[in-house]
Amino acid sequence: MMRVIRRGDLAWTPWKNGGGMMADLAVSPAGADFDRADWRVSMAKVERDSVFSQFPGMDRGMMLIAGDSLELHMDNADPQVVRGLGAAVEFPGDGPTRGVPRHGPIENLNVMVRRGITQHRMIRWTCEGASWLTVPAGGTTIAYVQHGDVPLPGVDRCVLHAGDTIVTTRPTRIYGTADLIEINLWPA
Repeated sequence: MMRVIRRGDLAWTPWKNGGGMMADLAVSPAGADFDRADWRVSMAKVERDSVFSQFPGMDRGMMLIAGDSLELHMDNADPQVVRGLGAAVEFPGDGPTRGVPRHGPIENLNVMVRRGITQHRMIRWTCEGASWLTVPAGGTTIAYVQHGDVPLPGVDRCVLHAGDTIVTTRPTRIYGTADLIEINLWPA
């Protein structure tokens, strides 16, 4: 299975708690609501100091795709800062979390996995020429194009542009020059 999601086709909806806007990229099982998903990958907009929705039994990963930085306040811990081109930040989805955008609104890419059911890895990398999106055994890979263009060989005239996403359950050869965020999901 391979699916291309164009940024312009995203359906933006309120967060679970109504505090912001988000757009699902992929959910497993397909069509599962917030409380029944084994995993969910989405984009979110954080325009002001906001309390994040809680997801009991889930762990989260996040990377910024637009904006300067986001300060995450969790329980009584020191704030974690998610930076524009930084690595993924991981945190439990069931604790109280507040996000404070620094220097203007941000957009982020989120992965949420059900603890004990699904594992994940979230990395940022640059594709230069021919490369492969690998897929873990029994899993799914989701690649978001942050900058650049990615032609998909074997798919007639299909080019992913900045803001587009591919969801695949099989290794996929890609070309082009682009900055990607890749999320691998697999059974625990």
